[in-house]
Amino acid sequence: MSVAGRLNVLDWVRIGLLAVGAGCVAVGLLPLSDARAVIVRIAGLLAFLGSVIVLAELTAEAEVFDVIATWQARAAMKVTGKALPGRHFLPEEAPEQTLAALQAFLNA
Repeated sequence: MSVAGRLNVLDWVRIGLLAVGAGCVAVGLLPLSDARAVIVRIAGLLAFLGSVIVLAELTAEAEVFDVIATWQARAAMKVTGKALPGRHFLPEEAPEQTLAALQAFLNA
């Protein structure tokens, strides 16, 4: 799958905002010195958020947070489950799979 196929709506919004900002600097609507000052002011925050994203991806890849195993260890009954493709809001990111999982749960 191409990179464009893996981008979600918010990724496209981010890319669009970056392009608009770069365009504003290019045509002179936003002076380069002001743009530099903003970048310097938010550089630390961007570095922090970037590291959080990297750590989240690494923990997901290593399956550090295995929710099903955690609940199996605590529950007095059998716990089953499966991961769905998505990150934060499953009904938006994987609507068909979310509906199928909910229907299977409710019909059990």
